[in-house]
Amino acid sequence: MSKPQELEAIRAARANYPALERWTYLDVAGRGVLSRAVRAALDAHLDERMMNGADKERFFELIERTRAGFAQLIGAEPDEIAFTKNISEGLNMIATAFNWHRGDNVILCPELEHPNNIYPWLNMRRYGLEVRAVAPRDGHIPVDEIAAKLDSGTRVVTVSTVTFAPGFRTDVDALGAICRERGVLLLVDAAQSVGKIPTRVEDLGVDLLTVAGQTYALHLAAVERVLRMVAVTPLPGAPDAVEGVINIQGEVVPVVSIRRRLGLAPRAVEAADSLLVARARTRRLAIIAESVLGVVECPADAVASTGDLARGIQHIEGVLKTSDGLVLIHDLDRFFSAEEERSLDLALEKS
Repeated sequence: MSKPQELEAIRAARANYPALERWTYLDVAGRGVLSRAVRAALDAHLDERMMNGADKERFFELIERTRAGFAQLIGAEPDEIAFTKNISEGLNMIATAFNWHRGDNVILCPELEHPNNIYPWLNMRRYGLEVRAVAPRDGHIPVDEIAAKLDSGTRVVTVSTVTFAPGFRTDVDALGAICRERGVLLLVDAAQSVGKIPTRVEDLGVDLLTVAGQTYALHLAAVERVLRMVAVTPLPGAPDAVEGVINIQGEVVPVVSIRRRLGLAPRAVEAADSLLVARARTRRLAIIAESVLGVVECPADAVASTGDLARGIQHIEGVLKTSDGLVLIHDLDRFFSAEEERSLDLALEKS
């Protein structure tokens, strides 16, 4: 492809994403913006459900077309693609599929892996699996140190193509060649790269590849009620995480966005959203919830430290391990910094 053709292809691709008419969007590792084609597909599906109910045969055909399309994207065969609820479920399915024996080992770099790719392997230690850890080097996963830990008992090496923090690329090509030579299965978490970086699993020497939303929780004692979404009044001068304010029985309550707090992709508030009204130490807050799943009772030992998962995010208190994956637990008393608390107080006084 010539340079003019390449530039024209890029322009055509960008034209499929209306958001790019407003800004240069870089937060693709959080939530990508929708393309016109995706929006049209969603609209068509909803129209079909609304007008005709459900045609199961057509739904299955769509699933198979999607399977084939994704297989083409990563250079695989359609019968090699499996749909799971999320990456966590997929990784647990893989980890529990092996007939582990004492002396088997798996190698990974825990400090740079998402917890969903750590806990399944730790859980398999009860069957004799040894989890071998390598330390990061300058924020990267060191392929040479993984290679040095390989031995006759190594059955799996697992890495991320791009780490979710700090976001560096792993030399999967080199690692794939090493694993193939040694007869070791290479499992790759490509949640941060597929669709952004060209991926051909056969060329990379990848045996298993997982790709990907996120669930959040509050302590029940902090929650007062769940409301249907109402009109939110903007609050000039408030911290970025504040969407605006609402009036609850004469009290002006700030409405906060977890998306904004975590720097995820922007999303317009929808009528189907809910507001989770909760009490922090200094004020009541109404948290925008795209869905409310319910109340989960869990033992204290089900909540783990965030470790590197929430490095630099002051209000993440811990991680709840559930059968559906990991849930980030928010501490509303630390949701705002001291400076943000002052700016919010000032904005409320002026409103």
